[in-house]
Amino acid sequence: MVFDAGFLVASVLDIVPGDAVPTAILDTSATCHMPDVLEMPCRPDVLGAGPIGERGCDYELGGLTCLAGDVIGQYSFDAPLQPGQRLVFSDMAQYSVARTNTFNGVPLPSI
Repeated sequence: MVFDAGFLVASVLDIVPGDAVPTAILDTSATCHMPDVLEMPCRPDVLGAGPIGERGCDYELGGLTCLAGDVIGQYSFDAPLQPGQRLVFSDMAQYSVARTNTFNGVPLPSI
């Protein structure tokens, strides 16, 4: 088993207002790069983020595919997210890297 290994760095592409919390659209995808999130389900850790409601700036993190379920999860940050900001997902090596795909033309993550 591989635990606590591998990082996936994503960039915020856009912030979309939502009913409960805004959605940060990332240049990564649960569907393509983190299938564990949808199938297991699991919630990957994001460096500098906590559970929703913990830090004051709450967001749902979503992928860039057209799939309605391309949602990574809800997270809380100390400051509002901005387009271009990078987010670091940790512990991504155990299943995600081995099971990535290019659904809808989304390229594989750089490793």
